[in-house]
Amino acid sequence: MKPAITILALLCAPLAAQDRVLYSFQSGQDGTNPYGAVIFDAAGNLYATTETGGIDNEGTVFELSPASATWTEAQLFSFRIHCNGGICRSGTGNLPMSKLVFDGKGNLYGTTYEGGKYGNGTVFRLSPPNVAGGGWTETVLHNFTGGTDGAIPLGGVIRSPNGMLIGTAGGGGASGCGVVFALAPPAAGSTTWTEQEVHSFACSPDGDEPQGELILDPSSGNFYGTTIAGGTGNCFNGCGTIYQLSPPASSGGAWTETVLYSFLNIPDGVGPESGLVRDAAGNLYGTTYAGGGDAAGCFGLGCGAVFELSPPAAAGAAWKESILYSFTGKNDGGIPLAALAIDPHGNLYGTTEAGGTGCNCGVVFEVSPASGGGWAEKVLHAFAGSPDGDSPQAAVTLHKGMLYGTTRLGGASGLGVVFQVVP
Repeated sequence: MKPAITILALLCAPLAAQDRVLYSFQSGQDGTNPYGAVIFDAAGNLYATTETGGIDNEGTVFELSPASATWTEAQLFSFRIHCNGGICRSGTGNLPMSKLVFDGKGNLYGTTYEGGKYGNGTVFRLSPPNVAGGGWTETVLHNFTGGTDGAIPLGGVIRSPNGMLIGTAGGGGASGCGVVFALAPPAAGSTTWTEQEVHSFACSPDGDEPQGELILDPSSGNFYGTTIAGGTGNCFNGCGTIYQLSPPASSGGAWTETVLYSFLNIPDGVGPESGLVRDAAGNLYGTTYAGGGDAAGCFGLGCGAVFELSPPAAAGAAWKESILYSFTGKNDGGIPLAALAIDPHGNLYGTTEAGGTGCNCGVVFEVSPASGGGWAEKVLHAFAGSPDGDSPQAAVTLHKGMLYGTTRLGGASGLGVVFQVVP
């Protein structure tokens, strides 16, 4: 489908009025290169991570607090690295690239891509201060060994209704193709979280390199996710998959993984790097960073797509995949790396790392059902580099009718920004 973009949506001046930079990272000490999506607390404060920056340039967790004219940034935690005898290692974990998640007590949970006891990443908890003016406390809940428990957890964790932390690790596992893991809270009288391998990917025809966040269907208890590679598609190492994980029928039993769809290469999608969103009818939506219907774009690899996966119409039938929009890499954007946000009307919102008008710095887009059938894309904001943002790689968060997100680059110092866009 050709992009249905109005002339107004392609002009930089009107779009600039819709975008507001809430915070521009400044010196490195306050954090650099924010990669993960943002979350909010009940008071309207915003929380996220930066991949690098901080005291040792190993990444940070920060808070932005709203004010009438400006937002105030506070660094809650700076990941550290320690050297002994020429060997340097980050016991706290380093390179936090995932979205954070709250529990009911105000603790934050997330993952680091590297570091920890074995250098393969961690799951961590940040606990708020016990006294006014005190610091947040980090606890490493799990150090990935790189073996069957996994390695390189990029997608963060979600909390299940029973308090377990469920996530993905792109490496490790029985076949080295990544795992889905669960961390169970400590039993009474203990402080140790217990890690369980929920599923170990087998590369092909199974998936390979799960990097996105999982989502949960509360009614069935099923989890849904993506792998960036693997499956049966005609790509080197597979074109990626969408999978379902079903809980065991009895306590202690094995989870069941089902590949719902294997991507097929152009004109289909290639490489679903991020997680999914789900509507009330059970349809799944996401992005692929390559592929799509424009085979000429992005060096012949395709510039990515927005897709829908619909549940079977009858028992025993297959899930149906549809490409809703294919990016061209031009004014409409290109290379969507992040998950989508969905509003109550079924409109989808996301970012692309590249494309847009001017500096090829990426866009914030909306994909919506069109009045005449099909789906249409609209660019809500085209990034301009500096003092605007550049290279958004995280999902946008829909909060009180507005979109919030981060860019890894751009801003006043070129170190990334937190932004707000009014749809």
